[in-house]
Amino acid sequence: MTRTKNTKAKNCAPDVEDANKLKVAAGGDIINAFIIACTMYLAMDKGMIAHWRKEWIKPWEGKIYIPDKQVCDIGHGGSTCSYCKKYGLKENGVIFWHPKGRTVEAESGLKSFITHRNTQPREYRLFPYTQETVERMVAAYARFPLSNREINRRLDAMATKAKVKRRITPHGLRSFAIDNAFEIFQGDAEKVSRFVGWAPGSDMAKEYRNDWNYQKALNEGVKRSLI
Repeated sequence: MTRTKNTKAKNCAPDVEDANKLKVAAGGDIINAFIIACTMYLAMDKGMIAHWRKEWIKPWEGKIYIPDKQVCDIGHGGSTCSYCKKYGLKENGVIFWHPKGRTVEAESGLKSFITHRNTQPREYRLFPYTQETVERMVAAYARFPLSNREINRRLDAMATKAKVKRRITPHGLRSFAIDNAFEIFQGDAEKVSRFVGWAPGSDMAKEYRNDWNYQKALNEGVKRSLI
């Protein structure tokens, strides 16, 4: 399901119980598992998943390297997808997909105001689930076989099957992955930024760290009120 305007990613993120239910709902379907692994563990967005290719994987490093740009041919019949037609980079008549890592202006004059999400490779060996899933995906496919829209449909079906408590979106699963990274790195915003692909000193990292500190205080019963 697509996130509606002015809805925060956290509002579309699962809690721990629902996250585990989604894993179960993905089951043995490699595409479903890949969607869950990339969003809910590795904080990748939907565009990255839809444009994924086997060449991004460096198994000897256990990392996914996301390119600065890539020819978009994931639309119907090998054409350019609708997103890249609108926001892609056009050079010499060729349209390229690019991850959300810089601000660009399309030939149409539309600007894509975007943030750093490709500054670091994704370390998929950090989690047994992502390592197993990525290895299975590489063995089965040379590129992601479905569209952006199909990713939404697949996730909706998994959420329905899992009977999760709230509406779930790919962006919400990315938010869960960021929260999880703060837990793993114990509030170290710079390590989380490297893991997620944010620029150093990211305002979003600070916002998530504040949330993590708040939850930690609640869980530990620590009173931090200044009044």
